[in-house]
Amino acid sequence: MSVILDFILVFGGLCSFMACVLSGYLIRQHFLSFTNLEIQSKIVGILWMVPIYSIDSYIGLWMPEHALFIDMLRDCYEAYVLYLFLALMLSYLGCDDDETALIFYLESSDGSRNSDNVSSDNRPTKRVLRSGREFLRETKFGVLQYCVVRPFATLLAFMLGRWSRVVVVFCCLCCCCNSLTLPC
Repeated sequence: MSVILDFILVFGGLCSFMACVLSGYLIRQHFLSFTNLEIQSKIVGILWMVPIYSIDSYIGLWMPEHALFIDMLRDCYEAYVLYLFLALMLSYLGCDDDETALIFYLESSDGSRNSDNVSSDNRPTKRVLRSGREFLRETKFGVLQYCVVRPFATLLAFMLGRWSRVVVVFCCLCCCCNSLTLPC
């Protein structure tokens, strides 16, 4: 049994090391050719997810008793990366300072305004999607709400210990349902 565990630890360590090296190389390449500060800074922040997740996974495999604490740090960074991703998408669309062009595009697009949903009694319903300004505001609000709720739920889970996963899932589901105004 110990030989198998040693093999798993060595193999996991090698995979984690390779993920960190490759991600480090990609981050380095972004720094060497830093031509668009607004976009590339967000990309570099997102790329740090790979080493953080790989090191977290390896520590969880190597020292399971410390995994919950390390997961708490990872979850906080995950919430920050979600915010970075939204900011990256807004940067790609060119609305770092002024969002009026994006709002005009969203409101004038001829995309479908109806979405299929299922009601609480499993009957299909139609829900009208919000206009561009409301959609953008609710999307930002949902992401920022998640950025606050996720670290709080993870801290609460760390304090509760054994019931940790139940608390995190419950808080995140409540966050998503409240921000999207969907029936839970």
